[in-house]
Amino acid sequence: RQPMRHPPGRAGRLWLLGRLAAARRASELLEVKLAMLQSVHVQFSALAERTGTAWIAASQEAETWRLRAAALGGERALRPDGRPEAEANVIWAAVMGVRYPLRATLTFPPRTTPPGPVPTGALTEAVSAYERATEAAVAHAVAKAADEIVAAEVRATRIRRRAVDERRLPQLEETLQALETELDEQERAEGVRLRWAVRSASR
Repeated sequence: RQPMRHPPGRAGRLWLLGRLAAARRASELLEVKLAMLQSVHVQFSALAERTGTAWIAASQEAETWRLRAAALGGERALRPDGRPEAEANVIWAAVMGVRYPLRATLTFPPRTTPPGPVPTGALTEAVSAYERATEAAVAHAVAKAADEIVAAEVRATRIRRRAVDERRLPQLEETLQALETELDEQERAEGVRLRWAVRSASR
C-alpha cells in the first residue's frame, strides 16, 4: 500500500483528521443508503414475482379465448383490424438518488367493428383478455426493470462502502498514526535539544 501524500507537520495532522472524519461520515451514509436500498429491493423482487405470475395467468386466459374465438369464427376473424397500437406512459420515481420506473398506464385505441361477419362474443372476450394480458405484461416489465435498477445500485453501493471501509479508512488511519509517531519523535527531539540548550546556557 502506497503512503498517502499529505501536508507536512501539524498541518498534515489536521488535514488527515478532516479526511478521516469525512471518510467515516461517508461510510455511515453508505450504510444507511445500502440498508434502504436493500429494503426497497426486497419489495421490488416480490412485486416482480407477483406481476410475472399475473402476466402468465393473463396470457393463458387470453390464449384460451383466442382458441375459442378461432373455433367459433375461424382464424380469419382473428386478423388485426388495423387499430393503432396501445400507448404506455411510464411514471418514474426516485429513492436515495436512484431513478426507477414506478408504474405505467396503458391507453388502448377505441375498438372498431371490422367489415364482414359480426364478431362473436368469444372474439370480444378474446380482445378484452389480450388487453388485460398486455396490461399485465407492462406491469411486469416495469416491476422487473425497477428490481434490476435497484439491485444494480445495491451492488454498486456495497462496493463503494467496502472500498471506504477496507481501503480508504485504513489508509488514512495508518497514515495518521505514522505522522503522529513522527510528530511525537520530533517533539521529544526538540525537548532534548531544548534541555541541552538550557544546560549549556546555565554553565
